[in-house]
Amino acid sequence: MGGSGKTAPSIAAGSLLSGRYRLGAELSHGGMGTVYRATDEHTGATVAVKVPLPHLAGDAGYRERLRREAQLAAALTSPRVVRVVDLAEHDDVPFMVMEFVSGETLDARLRRTGPLPVADAVRIMREVARALQSAHVLGIVHRDLKPQNVMLVDGQVKVLDFGIARAEGMAGITVAGAFVGTPAYSAPERATGGGDIRADIYSAGVW
Repeated sequence: MGGSGKTAPSIAAGSLLSGRYRLGAELSHGGMGTVYRATDEHTGATVAVKVPLPHLAGDAGYRERLRREAQLAAALTSPRVVRVVDLAEHDDVPFMVMEFVSGETLDARLRRTGPLPVADAVRIMREVARALQSAHVLGIVHRDLKPQNVMLVDGQVKVLDFGIARAEGMAGITVAGAFVGTPAYSAPERATGGGDIRADIYSAGVW
């Protein structure tokens, strides 16, 4: 699915999106987009805003993926899943507003401290399993569960990034048979685009 050919406007720290969300410091940057800390100027609340990279802003596939991520995350009311607050556009650039969580990813913790004590590992994985259960009872499969998508926040555990998740019965937006995910944490059946809730369980087990 190609882009529209339009050049996306520059969006960076300091930008005011949709007259409401003032972007602050960059929190993370990946192959799909950038997440900023931001202030909701209507309420004063601190939020996180996900903005696509310029070349993806007009891409129909990316826009559908972002819409679906917001839709699926909004359906999840678990305190162990980062909440979606809003989905909007600014000068034809879609962006998603999420609950702001300040903490450390499990991946960063492991790199900083090495293997966790057994008690800590069991506690974290129990919370991840509960987050997955909340998704799975709704027929939602995460499809990219990995330590980088688990945030440790003041003793709590939150699962991030349902960007490639799929709900049962929901049409995919990738080419049939195409692989989407992170190979090191993916169940074998994911290589051909398959996988149900058991694939998420596999991903959690290989950490």
